[in-house]
Amino acid sequence: MVTVKTEEEHEVLCMLLHISQPLTPVGLRLKGKPTCNRRTEEEHEVLCMLLQISQPLVPLVDEFAMRLFGELDYIQEGHSCEKFAKLYAHVPRIRAPGIHWSATASKVLCMEWIDGVKLTDKPKMDAAGLDIIDFVDIGIECTLRQLLEHGYFHADPHPGNLLATTSGDLVYLDFGMMSEAPQGARYAIIAHVVHLVNRDYQAMCRDYYKLEFMDPSVDTSPIAPALAEFFDDALGASVSQLNFRAIVDGLGNVLFQYPFRVPAYYALILRSLTVLEGLALSADRGYKLLGRAYPYMARRLLTDPAPQLRASFEELVLDQGGGLRWNRLENLMEESSKSMDYDPSQLWLLADWLVGESGKTVRKPLCHELVRLLDTLVADNVRRDIVQRTGNQWWAERLVPILPGDRETLPRARMLQNTLRRQLDTSAPEPQRIQSGGVTQPEGARHLVDGLQSRLQAAMPRFQELMNQPGAAEIRAELTRGLVERSIARAIRLVFNQNQATPQVQGGAVKGQGGWPIGTVPSGQRQPAPWQMQTAVPGPQGNVSLGVATSAQ
Repeated sequence: MVTVKTEEEHEVLCMLLHISQPLTPVGLRLKGKPTCNRRTEEEHEVLCMLLQISQPLVPLVDEFAMRLFGELDYIQEGHSCEKFAKLYAHVPRIRAPGIHWSATASKVLCMEWIDGVKLTDKPKMDAAGLDIIDFVDIGIECTLRQLLEHGYFHADPHPGNLLATTSGDLVYLDFGMMSEAPQGARYAIIAHVVHLVNRDYQAMCRDYYKLEFMDPSVDTSPIAPALAEFFDDALGASVSQLNFRAIVDGLGNVLFQYPFRVPAYYALILRSLTVLEGLALSADRGYKLLGRAYPYMARRLLTDPAPQLRASFEELVLDQGGGLRWNRLENLMEESSKSMDYDPSQLWLLADWLVGESGKTVRKPLCHELVRLLDTLVADNVRRDIVQRTGNQWWAERLVPILPGDRETLPRARMLQNTLRRQLDTSAPEPQRIQSGGVTQPEGARHLVDGLQSRLQAAMPRFQELMNQPGAAEIRAELTRGLVERSIARAIRLVFNQNQATPQVQGGAVKGQGGWPIGTVPSGQRQPAPWQMQTAVPGPQGNVSLGVATSAQ
């Protein structure tokens, strides 16, 4: 690096470097490197000859040599810098210096001067109030976007090539070593992460064909047990808790037992990420690169309409039986919101896909889960209404039976209710209009579905567009049918409860579990069934009519 301070120095340097025009803004940083000489080329040729005993390594050496020699082409480096800036200028807090072409020649590259602090200079970072981990997080997401969006990435992000500015930008320098990942490999990398999360080792083995790790003629299935042995031990907690370097080293020990050929671009990817993780670990020994990378991956899986990523989304959120892993979907939503440029409106892309023909695989299990949530929520609202009016929890649970899984589903259902209230600025549907005697009537189910649809359309005009898609009618029918089926299950349990649990009668006062007084009948007589008791439930101020219907008869 050469710093030019005066106009005289500019003129002298221009003459020495054979530049016809003067360097006109002062304070520019000039970057010059020695030209490639014959000795460098000879060393490369000798190394290639020596490595003929291990032919798969030769492409790696060629790739690194090509990048090394490419660093000596300053015109190309200037174009690489501008291409990088164009592709990633929209990424928040990412910046690259401009190129001053009038002062650039074959032996010198003149770039914009940007004041900043090296991420490894902790005293200056602290003095400027800058957090190293914050900038590493930005670098990791930017690196992932480079790898997985356009495929054009900075292959040498060592601490000397990264600057933190007081305005909060991360500045990339030195664009001599750039590389590209093929489009097919970009989707394969994301799919590979999904298969790792699912611990689907056979699918991971098949990924190696798309990643070009294996020749298609080689059977990769025998590798699965070795992957299982390594990852089952490494994945003691979760993928996000893994140390990236440890995974690379450990997986390398597994893969090199088999005829793998690591593509050159992949080696550069690993180098970029391990350098960033090493920088973060110098500031925080507990830093987990994979955990910080997941928000970006989650956002891509939710919002990217590419068929390859929709297939990966399905694999992640559906279990082997085709059921919805609701916790996975929730986790994707939560993690994607942590991405740097997360935009909730992007989720409409997912909604469009769900109501389209290609979303059918996920649509039905999603409807099934929504039915469970809505039914559990409405049933809980009815129970709470009964308790509020009668002070009798036991009787509420008898009238509105609790189905298996209700207690586990209820917290999630209440969260859904709160989300709808925030989005629609409205309360939950009135339980009395939906359930009667603990049983959802068909007209009540239709009322619930119609109410939700109308409120969503009023709050979000784009929702109307979704309702015109072919899958919308299917969703509506599935929700209505599912709610009625759940109501029938509650009706059966209601009858079963009445036949199996007879309240205690003490001195004419009937008591349920825990001694709750639930009515007054002649001593020794059985408590009437609920469909026989239109007004038999007492409240604090006298009998309360719950409007118990005869639908369970």
